[in-house]
Amino acid sequence: MMMSFRNACLVVLLASMQSSRAEVANIYVVSDSYKISSDGSKVWSLDAIDMPKLKRKNICWDAERNTIELAGARGECVAFQIIIEPDAAGAQDVDVQPAELKGPGAIPAASMSLFKEWCVEAKNISNENNAPSTGLGWYPDALVPWEVKDHGKYKGPPFAVDAGHVQAVWVDLSIPRNVQAGLYQGQLNVVSAGKSRALNVELRVFGFELPKETHNLFFMNADIGDICESGNEWLTGGQRQKHITGALLEYENECYRMARAHRFVWGNMYMEGFRDRPSVFPKIETDSSGAITSVDWSAYDARFGRVLDPKNNIFGPGEAPIEVWRLPISTVFTYGNEWQKKNAKGFPADEHVWEQFPHWIKKHWEEKGWDIDKTYVYLADETRQQDLANLEDFARKLHSATTPPLHAQIAILTNSKNFSSYFPEFQKRFAGILDRWMWSANSIQPKALEGKLAENEWLGFYQGNEPYVSPDVLDKDGLAMRTWSWISWMYKMKFMCNYSCTEYGDIGSDPASRKTVWEEPKVRRIGNLLKSMYVYPGDYVNYNHPIPSLRMKQVRRGQQDYEYMWLLSQRGKRDDVDTAVRKIIAKALAEAADKPNAVGTRGAWSRDPEQWDNAVRAWGNAIDAK
Repeated sequence: MMMSFRNACLVVLLASMQSSRAEVANIYVVSDSYKISSDGSKVWSLDAIDMPKLKRKNICWDAERNTIELAGARGECVAFQIIIEPDAAGAQDVDVQPAELKGPGAIPAASMSLFKEWCVEAKNISNENNAPSTGLGWYPDALVPWEVKDHGKYKGPPFAVDAGHVQAVWVDLSIPRNVQAGLYQGQLNVVSAGKSRALNVELRVFGFELPKETHNLFFMNADIGDICESGNEWLTGGQRQKHITGALLEYENECYRMARAHRFVWGNMYMEGFRDRPSVFPKIETDSSGAITSVDWSAYDARFGRVLDPKNNIFGPGEAPIEVWRLPISTVFTYGNEWQKKNAKGFPADEHVWEQFPHWIKKHWEEKGWDIDKTYVYLADETRQQDLANLEDFARKLHSATTPPLHAQIAILTNSKNFSSYFPEFQKRFAGILDRWMWSANSIQPKALEGKLAENEWLGFYQGNEPYVSPDVLDKDGLAMRTWSWISWMYKMKFMCNYSCTEYGDIGSDPASRKTVWEEPKVRRIGNLLKSMYVYPGDYVNYNHPIPSLRMKQVRRGQQDYEYMWLLSQRGKRDDVDTAVRKIIAKALAEAADKPNAVGTRGAWSRDPEQWDNAVRAWGNAIDAK
């Protein structure tokens, strides 16, 4: 039977439509320390990465075998990125579907959490202090949970991928702590335009467990108020809520838990700016002589008891309370290298009351059963040398107020010119009465400080710039925040600190400015692209939960690396770990300053994620062999 002309035309039309149907052309997988440009042409890095080679074979991908190859310890979150490349017409209705992994036991599909990577454009590079930049263009940063639906410019799965672009999908694979060691296999399906491509997944679970405890303490200042303002108070219907209750309280709870899951501490270092002052600073009553008669802790306990209580906290049954906590006492509000006794904003304001209050703090902690050893008093921030004498007076009062004394911390910023005079005076005044020395990464000199602290005194560093440590701006590579934990290990630091993880800068109250965080990354006056911004406010995508960033995942990767180092060192292999680390990072902190004013020069560490990943895999094999 001959086909009619009409039917023949219909067949041709359908064939033409089928041939031009937008589908996925290629898929490859990379580890969690890459940032792939939105057009898929390169890895954001100071060094050129061989893209064709990366697509064929890397530590977690074998294109020939069509297999994602992973390894990790029980209790570890192994993350990888699926890079989806569309054909010339783009791709439609793209979705990713995880499945159960089977081996000696079973790892459920729910152990895989998926995120769509959101890119923002760096139209200007971060300023010279945060150089070298990896360049102008579109960077992945916000990781939007898979369940988020279409809202405004954001399109949730199933989504389209435009021609000439790629879409990266971030996958967190959390290895259960109770699973048996061995090889687990399964598949992960990428669906597009009704067609499915199965990617094989192979996960080797090591025969050891990452400790729940984080051996490299890392705390960051954070405030729910910053998130609210950057989202124009969307959690409270556009109204500034005076007290942290209801939706705000639950959102803050989620932020604490998210930080714990990423092995850093959602902290309260700059509590003077915290919203809900009655909950931050308890009400103190005194008599006519200035003696404290009572302290009202009710608001404080209601807000913060939920993270401080060792038996009943927001982290879950049997979980430890928050790792470190700033106590509600301060000399003055310090900022920008200024420490002024006049017009001070300290708490309590009266010095006589200030001297007594540490005793009331200790008493309250004992009554509540909270661990006072996990707390500290932040005495001052970047104190000038001429103010050290005044600060010493406060430090001595604090030291003598209780037995044993409360832990005391000062942030220290010097430079190559004044270190030789500043440090001897600082040590003379504070040795024995200050046990938390927190130095700027740019000025800390580990060799000069070696042997200067007592065994119970901690030495740590806070944020800085290359070549000392990588700054946490957008226009850096996917290794930037991973460097911190490795540097901490190299120089035997006791803790690390970043001044903020909710630094949105000059957002303002205009509802239209909310898009600034998501669409215009230059949010600070000094021109640093999304510096110290790890949590995206969910209002932009109509999601009342905190949204993590790729930089937050870098922190977790570095902190997990540190646990590998710690476990291997516990098996008598500290020297082996140190040698491997030095092959990746030649030098950092003040050791990296070959010349004055080195800020903004290239840091002396490898920019190839494969080298970092191979080192950790080798440590895993070594621990597993013991």
